Amino acid sequence: MSRYTLSPRAREDLKAIYRYLAEQSAPAAGRLREVFLKRFRLLARHPLLGEARDDLAEGLRMFPAGSYVILYRPTKVGITVAQIVHSARDMDALFGRPA
Repeated sequence: MSRYTLSPRAREDLKAIYRYLAEQSAPAAGRLREVFLKRFRLLARHPLLGEARDDLAEGLRMFPAGSYVILYRPTKVGITVAQIVHSARDMDALFGRPA
């Protein structure tokens, strides 16, 4: 059975995203949360589906979810979600890499 787990950082990211969106529209926040959950389940079943981002961190992969990207690592039983960030973020800066 394929599973996904969330790192503490990813849990905080989800909470922050939900809180931010819920201030504007609780239904929209709920819909985005469902998008994330569907993507987590898809990636758990197909962990190599996302784009490899070894340039950012060893074994890291990236997959879109709405205006966000899911950063994750494949595991023996699925995936571990490392972080969830807005797609407009500068990934190099986020990971402390020079531009």
